[in-house]
Amino acid sequence: MHCFTILAQVLGTASEAPKAPEEGFVPINFIWEQIIALNLVGALAFACFGVVCLLYGWRIFKILVTLSFALAGLFAGIIVNEKLIGGNAIWLGIIAAALMVVLSIP
Repeated sequence: MHCFTILAQVLGTASEAPKAPEEGFVPINFIWEQIIALNLVGALAFACFGVVCLLYGWRIFKILVTLSFALAGLFAGIIVNEKLIGGNAIWLGIIAAALMVVLSIP
């Protein structure tokens, strides 16, 4: 009789749904709030971009990698420019962005 009560307790606790952590690695609530806050134009733009990525995935991926390299070079050039020169000239950022684009093409 005792083993049946233990089995019932184990099965009773196993049937309970696990509780979601309040704060995890990915802030799901924040992401969901941003999705809900999108207006119609933003939502359609993201949906269209997703469809284009599905249809022309590899070509779009290459373009996105090139743009990411360019932005990384731009930000690195601007930071180095501020450290070395101290001004707000953007020429070093543009040169670094062009260099990163050339490096990302192969």
